[in-house]
Amino acid sequence: MAESDQVKTGVVGLDAILGGGIPRGNVIVVEGPAGSGKTTLGLEFIYRGATDFGEPGLIVLFEVSPIKVIRDAAQFGWDL
Repeated sequence: MAESDQVKTGVVGLDAILGGGIPRGNVIVVEGPAGSGKTTLGLEFIYRGATDFGEPGLIVLFEVSPIKVIRDAAQFGWDL
């Protein structure tokens, strides 16, 4: 697959495992138990996409308050 057909996650190790990134146009579901890092992964993907690659993005969260998301992101230095 050509690199232009992939969207980098911004997570270096994950991009390496995925062979360069996620195939452009795919919908990705991240599943796991509470506390496993699903929200953090989604936040980093959206943050890195916007800041490092100029990509638009949207994250939809049903069980986490916006204030908690912003506070948690700030702990990683991600200014939402």
